[in-house]
Amino acid sequence: MNKTIIIFCALAAIASAACSEERTKMPWEDDLNNKVPPQETETPEAKVGEPLLQWTDGCLDIHFINSGRGECAFYILPDGTTLLVDAGEIVVTDGTGVPQKPDASTRPYIVDAKYIRHFLPQGSSAVDWCAPSHFHIDHIGSIDAAAETSPNGYRLTGLMALYDEVPFSRVLDRGYPNYGDDPDIPEMDGQTSGDWAAFVKWAVANKGMKADRFRTGEEQITLLKDKDKYPDFRIFNIIANGYAWNLDSATGQGTLVNANASKGNPACCGFHLSYGKFDYIACGDLTSGPQNRMAYYYRDFISKGGLEVFKAHHHLSNNAWGSQMQKVAGVDFADRLLSILESTGGGLYLLGSKPGIAELAAQKMVERHPGLQICGTADGYFKDEGPVIGKINTAKPDVLFVCVGAPKQEIFMHAHKDELDVRLMAGLGGSLDAFAGTVKRAPKWMIRCNLEWLYRLIKEPKRFGRMLRLPKYLWAAVTVRSKG
Repeated sequence: MNKTIIIFCALAAIASAACSEERTKMPWEDDLNNKVPPQETETPEAKVGEPLLQWTDGCLDIHFINSGRGECAFYILPDGTTLLVDAGEIVVTDGTGVPQKPDASTRPYIVDAKYIRHFLPQGSSAVDWCAPSHFHIDHIGSIDAAAETSPNGYRLTGLMALYDEVPFSRVLDRGYPNYGDDPDIPEMDGQTSGDWAAFVKWAVANKGMKADRFRTGEEQITLLKDKDKYPDFRIFNIIANGYAWNLDSATGQGTLVNANASKGNPACCGFHLSYGKFDYIACGDLTSGPQNRMAYYYRDFISKGGLEVFKAHHHLSNNAWGSQMQKVAGVDFADRLLSILESTGGGLYLLGSKPGIAELAAQKMVERHPGLQICGTADGYFKDEGPVIGKINTAKPDVLFVCVGAPKQEIFMHAHKDELDVRLMAGLGGSLDAFAGTVKRAPKWMIRCNLEWLYRLIKEPKRFGRMLRLPKYLWAAVTVRSKG
């Protein structure tokens, strides 16, 4: 059995084995085809609803500990080296927070520490690495007045209090050693950054803890127990203090880009974990903005389908990829994807609309994106789906646009998801007609006001019956949620 990657979401557990057929060449790999083969490891199977399994040699365990009061991620690496990322303790008094877990009687750091102690590999009494993503209260601890002050000069909250329960031997953060008095790092705006700085300086001076600055483009978090046994394991720093690593997937070469982060979330530390064919990215609460930091690193890598897990965060609801959430029409989404395919060399297949429309749309797409590769086209007027699937697979596209209208396109994609050899399928309704120019889009002012649906209804009154389904769907969703 190949190595196992297990991701635990606590207090409930989900286990999964992750692999991909191919992935982008990484900076540390001389030749993708001559990679070190994965180690063979026999591991028991984790099952949802049963007690979580203890780590075994060769496994990568990722635990997300849910206290309801902040982030906490605990990693057990293949040789038993351990990594702790964050242990927040935000105080919620206005009733807007989620329930504390298991309940409000126990401080979050106690819950985190108890969980970590239980799963520490046998023989370990400390966490090897601690790498806080940034200095906000939901990641390293609160400034609540109830938090005791240590005789050593910092509040006992979050990571700082957890240290007394489960010490950690090494710290990597974005501010060490000067914490704000350095022109090379953005302003330290975290509410507990002062407490954290005092804690680290005390632990280094009095407990022998090692500390260093988290630096982009380096492999600082390493295996400490048996590194040579797992040469296909790497943790590579991809962003910190606004400096992002921009990887060219075609060459495997990277360059350091200054994204000019001001402070806070845009200055988060993030890393790319690679274990054989498994790739995982975690970047704290990294948000976007005018500089579009998310696009700097691993854009090509991600677009080619080589990423198994992107660890999301709570800002995905409004500003992870931009300053605010906004509606994106199918044709606009498609056009952005065409730009990515053009830059990465990915192939596209167009399925749908009336005879001749897909071909015309393909022509218009290539005129707009000269480097775009169209692998094939087919109209949406088919009864036998088998030959259509065969043509698509023969063409070997990376992306398939299915434009036969809802719900037919969704039913088609779901029914044949295991048969179609593509990396991405997108149901895009009448987008091919828009690309072909046979159907005009709404005026720009209507698009800006999210009124494109009204324009289409005016132009095609027959759509009225279909649109009546939307409030019915909304009402059904609300009633089901209220019952559950």
